[in-house]
Amino acid sequence: VIASEFGSPVEIKNGANAMAIDPNGRYAYVVSAESNTLTAYEIHVQSGGLRSLEGSTMTEKEPVSIALTHDGSFIYVVNKGSGSVSIYQVDTTTGLIKKNSKKVIVGKDPVDIVIGPAGDYVYVINEGSRNIMIFRLNKVNGDLQRVGEINTGPKPVALVMTSEIKQ
Repeated sequence: VIASEFGSPVEIKNGANAMAIDPNGRYAYVVSAESNTLTAYEIHVQSGGLRSLEGSTMTEKEPVSIALTHDGSFIYVVNKGSGSVSIYQVDTTTGLIKKNSKKVIVGKDPVDIVIGPAGDYVYVINEGSRNIMIFRLNKVNGDLQRVGEINTGPKPVALVMTSEIKQ
């Protein structure tokens, strides 16, 4: 349950699959695979309550995971049903999602996404392709450029990245 007005609970349309919070802790973003949507929420500073911002944005088929750039200006949504990652620009002042998105095909049945500690690389794990795709992240326009892949064993399902950078 998420509040449309702080302290006023309202049910999330068709459930939530994943949530990400912007780096300043002011906005939360939720994807729903049932409704193929990405929705933005404002976080109340004192209570932690959430209030829905302007409507939902349609995603590709079956969004299951989400990541934000370290500065909060781009959202990456993993779409398992379409084998893609959608890229959305965010107005970091208002938290609103800009309606035009870009799409990158990443493999069969992608299930998770992580942005590396320095914010330069994006890693997408593909359950069906049994691999991790590696992309260079363009911090100016949010574009992803494929730079490699790592084969995994059967049924990879999640990624975790340490924040420690070793020289």
